[in-house]
Amino acid sequence: MSRYTQPDKDVSLLLAQLGLALPEQPPLRVYALRQVGL
Repeated sequence: MSRYTQPDKDVSLLLAQLGLALPEQPPLRVYALRQVGL
């Protein structure tokens, strides 16, 4: 699953003009359903 953390250039420009900023995204959480034996 892709994560889009950076806005497009046009959205960045709009946010800058409005004096807004997007919050930082929390780190991706990865859960293992069961232990994988190799």
